[in-house]
Amino acid sequence: MSRFTHLTIKRFRRLIDLDVELRPLTVLLGVNGVGKSSVLDGISLLSSSASGRLRERLGEMGGLATVTTIDRAKHLVLGTRMEQDASTVLDYSLALQPTGTAYIIEKERLYQEEPDGLVSSIYN
Repeated sequence: MSRFTHLTIKRFRRLIDLDVELRPLTVLLGVNGVGKSSVLDGISLLSSSASGRLRERLGEMGGLATVTTIDRAKHLVLGTRMEQDASTVLDYSLALQPTGTAYIIEKERLYQEEPDGLVSSIYN
């Protein structure tokens, strides 16, 4: 069974540098305004990127410049790690740089790790 095992979100709203291991049941707890919804929105952006709807989703959020961490963001970084089965792992990362009212995809990578430890680049 496939499942996400890791999540990285950097410079997105209140999340300056989030790097978290995901377990089969992950619960987000905290007082208002600490970033629980930002984690879910970051996951939504990753999903939108995978389905080719990143521009549309960022537009719904008000644009990249409005969702990056104020005074700290030269670019927004999102990433995830997924176990496809007991022996194959996928790593995906995306870095976006705001440019006026638009954005540039600074870096996008997809790697597959095989059981023998071999890593192959699917998209780089």
